[in-house]
Amino acid sequence: MLIPRSLGWVVTSIISGQVINRTGRYRLFPIAGSAVVAAGFWLLTGMTVHTSSLTVAGYLLVIGFGFGLTVQVYVLAVQNAVEPRDMGIAIASTQFFRSMGGTFAVAAFGSILTSRLASELSSHLGAAASRVSPQRLLQSPTAAHQLPANLVDGVRASLAAALHPVYLTCFVITLLALAVSFLLKELPLRSHAGIEAARGTVPTDG
Repeated sequence: MLIPRSLGWVVTSIISGQVINRTGRYRLFPIAGSAVVAAGFWLLTGMTVHTSSLTVAGYLLVIGFGFGLTVQVYVLAVQNAVEPRDMGIAIASTQFFRSMGGTFAVAAFGSILTSRLASELSSHLGAAASRVSPQRLLQSPTAAHQLPANLVDGVRASLAAALHPVYLTCFVITLLALAVSFLLKELPLRSHAGIEAARGTVPTDG
């Protein structure tokens, strides 16, 4: 299911890289990418038990397109904004905060999903909800196939409803990212490698 997102990411990463290389302009890509990612998450908020796998793949493809326009461009912007001597710490800091953000996001969204799923199971199954473990269901979705047939539909509806606030939260966060992306300053791209500048060996014309 995640393959379309990865494909979209690769395609727009290549396209944006080529355009930036030829034009030297990069500020527009994080703005456009954040908007595209927001659109993808908004589409996912409408997902129901009747949404086909092909439709979901299309939504994830949209998100992949947005990530491809955004992620690597921020790395480029950081590299282009710092002095050569600070390049290592700047890139390391970018990767560190990106990893920390991912860790906190997984924990936060997991908590939202688990708590909402427990509530939705009680709403859809009533007393029978005690027979379904939200944690086990999330760790092993195939466990739903082992449930009595009269519970399966309720479990699927509960999971679809529980995912809604997760995607809605992602949508709001992406809107914040979109707003912040407008603050990115576009600096002229360097025409030489940082190591050349540090050594004073920048080539000159002629």
